[in-house]
Amino acid sequence: MIQSLLYNIRREDFKQIANELMNQYCVMKHDSRYDSDVMYRFAEIEFYLYDASEQEVDVMTYSRDCLCGEWFFHSSGVDIAFETVRNGDELIRFGGILIRGVEMYRIGNDGQWVMIGVVGGPKLSMYEIFNHTLKMPEIVRLPEGFRTDRQIADPTCRVGIDDKLRQRFVVADIDWSMPIERVVEVKEGDVYRIKVAKVAKKYNPKL
Repeated sequence: MIQSLLYNIRREDFKQIANELMNQYCVMKHDSRYDSDVMYRFAEIEFYLYDASEQEVDVMTYSRDCLCGEWFFHSSGVDIAFETVRNGDELIRFGGILIRGVEMYRIGNDGQWVMIGVVGGPKLSMYEIFNHTLKMPEIVRLPEGFRTDRQIADPTCRVGIDDKLRQRFVVADIDWSMPIERVVEVKEGDVYRIKVAKVAKKYNPKL
């Protein structure tokens, strides 16, 4: 289903696609920690698109040869890939959507989805989505009962990139300080211990 949203993507479609991705889709996996499904709603994303016909526009897109909707891992995190267009051996169009932040949900004792945390930052989001599972997470339609009208802040420039492309989108009302369970190192007297504890990480997406 995600392929139909992202196929033949154009730069002018980014805002519309961001709104649909963040309000209609999620990532689903079976989490070994809880022996249950965990769902991730997109909270912060960035678009990257290289096109040989306008190659000076976005020079920061990692090269890739992907099918539409594939996961593409790189040194900054993980993308939902666009379809790579080739001209013989030359790659003339490619890109993807970098996941920079997610909300986490799992099924509670009453059978309802319960929010259990927020993760900010592309590498932490990647680790959270892909760790603790035996199967590859999938992008699926959002289950019924969730808000599908969340407000998306006006697009801003991408983080750590010196250009003027406004291709970063953030859900406006996310509580980025919400604690989640993490493996942490704690000093008790002169001894360090490794524990699982609810910890909040400071993160500011700079809306």
